[in-house]
Amino acid sequence: MCHTATSTSMSCQRKMRVDGKAILLVLLSIIATKDLATRAAAEEISVCHSTSEVECFAPPTSSRDDCFAWFPSRAKDLLTPLFPNVTLLACAWEEHPLLSKVSLSNRNQSGGIHRIPTAFHNGTFVASHQSGENSDTDKLSWISLVSVEDIPSILSQTINGHPLIHGSDYKLVKKIVMPPSHEYAGEEYMGMLPKPQYSIQEILHHFHYGGFSLVVDSMQKRTEDVAKKAEELKDAFAVKNVGVNLYLTPEALEDYRDQSGGFTEKQVRQGFEAHWDWMDVFVIQISGQKRWSVAKQPTIYLSNKDQKRKPTKEEAEYFASKEGHFLDITLCPGDALYIPRGFVHNASTIDFEQLKSYSGYDDAWDGCPDYTADSALGQSLASRLNGPSLHLTFGIEHGCKGTMEALLHHALHAYFANAPSSNFMDKISTCGATWKSILHYSLGEVARRQHKCDNPAYNGVVARDGCGGNAILRRSALSFPNVGNGLSSDKMQQTSNLKQMYQKSIDAFLLSADMTRALEFVKSHVMQPSDPKLSFCFPGYSSKDAITCVDELLSSTDATSGRFLQIVKGFVVYASANFDAALIHMNKHVVSHFDKKQ
Repeated sequence: MCHTATSTSMSCQRKMRVDGKAILLVLLSIIATKDLATRAAAEEISVCHSTSEVECFAPPTSSRDDCFAWFPSRAKDLLTPLFPNVTLLACAWEEHPLLSKVSLSNRNQSGGIHRIPTAFHNGTFVASHQSGENSDTDKLSWISLVSVEDIPSILSQTINGHPLIHGSDYKLVKKIVMPPSHEYAGEEYMGMLPKPQYSIQEILHHFHYGGFSLVVDSMQKRTEDVAKKAEELKDAFAVKNVGVNLYLTPEALEDYRDQSGGFTEKQVRQGFEAHWDWMDVFVIQISGQKRWSVAKQPTIYLSNKDQKRKPTKEEAEYFASKEGHFLDITLCPGDALYIPRGFVHNASTIDFEQLKSYSGYDDAWDGCPDYTADSALGQSLASRLNGPSLHLTFGIEHGCKGTMEALLHHALHAYFANAPSSNFMDKISTCGATWKSILHYSLGEVARRQHKCDNPAYNGVVARDGCGGNAILRRSALSFPNVGNGLSSDKMQQTSNLKQMYQKSIDAFLLSADMTRALEFVKSHVMQPSDPKLSFCFPGYSSKDAITCVDELLSSTDATSGRFLQIVKGFVVYASANFDAALIHMNKHVVSHFDKKQ
């Protein structure tokens, strides 16, 4: 099924998969020739010449106090070592990317609409809002989580006596471009080596001589320090999981030979094609340098896990254009990058020395500072500047349990549990489908329905209320009480902004709910066991909620749609008056879920 409004009918019909054999053949060709078509290219800097700073500044990075209403309080102190201007991070949350870059001065972005919103902080990491003698120590605790020297021991670990498996525990990957003779000529894919296991020596060989990047998944299961950080973030954001991955990419290598056989240029090294993630991602550059491209707008606004897919060729081409992404940036040791879910991005190592000769080079975003040597942090950052690029990503996985959609699903549970059963006794099908299950699926369909922000070429500002009413259902319910401490009276007093968002979500559901579209959603997303990426979940789902007679129900919607809307209106009235009950129901469910995980 095609999920993009910008795709042509032809691209909607073709499958977004490629033969694994074709990828392997291309990989083998790359290894043999050590020659990629991709080269580092200069990008002309487009400067905003408007006399109004506001016109040059998009998306907005407001300092509004109400940004903290949408950002979990426990995450503030935890992430301040990475993002000293935590107000900018709170305002960027789920809206736009944010770069936090070590610099010689403290300032915020002033580079115009083509620059990614940025907060610069000085190399000694003294933030004005902190008393903070421990600032350096806190920063070091992040960038010291892992080092290149740790990787052999990590890869030598065993699980229940068995070595790590290539393809699941770690991967050797390289971006490939399909050749002109292929059906998907010119498209980018992630190529991965085929064997289930590789020795340390083989991994080093493919890394150094084949230009493959090494990815180690689930680092929270590999080291205690990473596990502790992941657990702290999981608790702060009240999510099901925080997945941590390690990415090690070789430096750009001299691969192009002139006629005399000498090396003349350095080749870009990149492990992945342009893609977006279904989780909010914090990138922490540990050592080396890496060049990043990040989209200006999301392809799928606040993408759910079941909306994750490969970008279409048209979407990838738009992302590669000047209009589609911010000017590229260089992450240096100590830098951090926040990328909301749904924003396309890619990263690579290039010839950073040659980059300095390009027209439009700006040392603030394109280079690394002269780290101060009069502090432990400065010395550590300076020692990490050279060598392969090593970074960690912390993925905040909201899943289906921590969003506004989830809160409304809990309100639905409460509604059907508390309303007189006689209200829903009317039989709607011979297969036993219930109004409860249909409304749950309708809510899921409304939350995933396309709107104006599901478009990488959207020219407006992606804002908390600016993407269409149904978009708000995808947001995280981050004012939701901390799952470990239960629902305190103080927390209830802090949920007024959440309650406003909750009411807007209810109103959006009332305006958008449609029985036919809900049933079509069931048919396309739920009844597709062969394609797990089209799976759909809502809190408390069980087999009794399954609808097995969709075609029968679709044939009778003319007779049942009126009753459907009547029940939707009844739910809206109940939900509007019972916000606290829905929040308590959600709290109990998430606490129970976390207890089972422990």
